[in-house]
Amino acid sequence: MNKAVAVLSGILLVVFGMAAFAMFGPDTRETSPKVSIETQASSVTFNVEVAADPGSRARGLMFRRHLDRNSGMLFVFPGESRISFWMKNTSIPLDIIFADSGGKIVDLKTMEPCVDGPCPEYPSRAPFTYALEINAGLAEAYGIRPGAMMSVDPEVRENPSLPGPRP
Repeated sequence: MNKAVAVLSGILLVVFGMAAFAMFGPDTRETSPKVSIETQASSVTFNVEVAADPGSRARGLMFRRHLDRNSGMLFVFPGESRISFWMKNTSIPLDIIFADSGGKIVDLKTMEPCVDGPCPEYPSRAPFTYALEINAGLAEAYGIRPGAMMSVDPEVRENPSLPGPRP
């Protein structure tokens, strides 16, 4: 009986350890791609997940319940785009910052959560290559405006399919 308890305890310890690692595992903020935005007053850097293929762009931040303060999702398109974004199944209010291929911010909007449709669409006023989603209110708090410059890590510009968003 004691042996069975010891084996069961060992199994539970391994399972709980794996679950804790999955939930709180290595801090990837130091190694995740970065996007920096230069405003008239300051500079701010965001740790980003990259959505560069149709599937990851369609999924975006759906079903997420939290986004760290200086984190976001960077949508990368193969050329200048004029598509609209929406917030279907997204419960976090977000700012979206649109930038052209040179990194110049061409538009930004605040998007409201939409769990049930129909959901409003959020188009850019101008063509864009990058769209950065961050927590709502941060663009205003950091003084981000059209005309500011966005810098994307070179490895993302050169190979936008890496790294992809987390599952």
